[in-house]
Amino acid sequence: MKAYQVRIELDQSSPLVWRKVILPEGATFARLHQVIQNSLSFSDCHLYMFSLPGHQLRVTNDNQAHQVYQEYRENQEQIEQTLTALGTSFARLQLEQMRTVVRSPEQTAVDEYLLEEGLLHYVYDLRHRWEITVTLEQIVENYALAYPTLLAGEEAAPHDSMRGLAGFREFLDAYRDPEHPDHALACTWAKQQAFRYDHSEIQRRLRALAE
Repeated sequence: MKAYQVRIELDQSSPLVWRKVILPEGATFARLHQVIQNSLSFSDCHLYMFSLPGHQLRVTNDNQAHQVYQEYRENQEQIEQTLTALGTSFARLQLEQMRTVVRSPEQTAVDEYLLEEGLLHYVYDLRHRWEITVTLEQIVENYALAYPTLLAGEEAAPHDSMRGLAGFREFLDAYRDPEHPDHALACTWAKQQAFRYDHSEIQRRLRALAE
């Protein structure tokens, strides 16, 4: 079986939170979402979206985005005329967003887009926006496993209740500075949540995806 070695990075994290994973071919975007969630120890409780501007495509589990796109398709001529007539930058942006195809993660395979674009942009939690980049590093031939494999990684990932990257940075400031007034609280929370990079635990979660 062919597979893809990909690098998953939490954008703008410092130190950089990253994972290197082998993803079997034929995965859907829903499966890639699960791989990212388990690799970063997220809890999979928010909406998410993959953006592929080169294909004018969004892949998301956001039902509202699907409804808006369906309404655009059903009333395309009228919407195009109305927004074009307005001639404002906001109207042009709205029209560009509506023209972007919206597809279901469960029904869209990753292979074509990963091979053509070389990287994928993923946002988890559309409110607080954890922004993650998935980069294709190499194609793996004769991959024998039915589940993804974690090859390497660094740094503990944030808990997805931290309100995005800004909240994660606030936590790290307190956790790493013994003089910070919230240092003891941050350390207690980190111990309770097992805040660390645990290669074996991540691999256990990835292996469970085959069950």
